Amino acid sequence: MRAQTYNLASEQGETYFLAQVGARRLAGKSATVQFVPEKRSLPQNSYIWKLYGQIATQAEDLTVVDVMRYCKLHYGIPLLRANNPEFQAFYDANLKGLSYEAKIMLMDYMDVTSRKEFTKEMGSEFLDTIIREYSKQGYSLIHPGEAGSEANRGGA
Repeated sequence: MRAQTYNLASEQGETYFLAQVGARRLAGKSATVQFVPEKRSLPQNSYIWKLYGQIATQAEDLTVVDVMRYCKLHYGIPLLRANNPEFQAFYDANLKGLSYEAKIMLMDYMDVTSRKEFTKEMGSEFLDTIIREYSKQGYSLIHPGEAGSEANRGGA
C-alpha cells in the first residue's frame, strides 16, 4: 500500500483522517502515523535573501555573497550540526579541519539552509539569529516578513 498524506490544518482534513483511521480499524488493519517536520517555506527563503541584502547594503565592504557565506557557516552549519547527528558526523570527519578560508569558500557550493533536514523551525531560528547578531553590531534590520507592515506604519 502506498503511503497517504493528510493535511490536518483544517477541520475537514482532520475529519477525513480520523475517518480513514476508523475504517482501517473496522477492517482489522492497523494505522501508523508519522509526523514529518515542515520544510522551510518559500517565503522564508525569500526572507533570508532579503536579510542578506539589508546587511550588505549597510556594510561598507561586504557583498550579499559575503554575508550569505558568513551566515551559512556561522549560523546555519551549527544549527545543522546540533539537530542532525549524521550531518555532524559528516562535517566533523570531512570539513572541521579545513582552514577558515576554505570553509567560507565552500559555502558557495554546499547546501546548508536548502537541505531537506533544514526545517522551517530551523529557518526561523536562523533568521532570528542573524537579526540578533547583526543588530548587536549596530545594523538596523527589519524582519523581512514584517517589512511591508513596517512601511505602512510610517505615514505619508
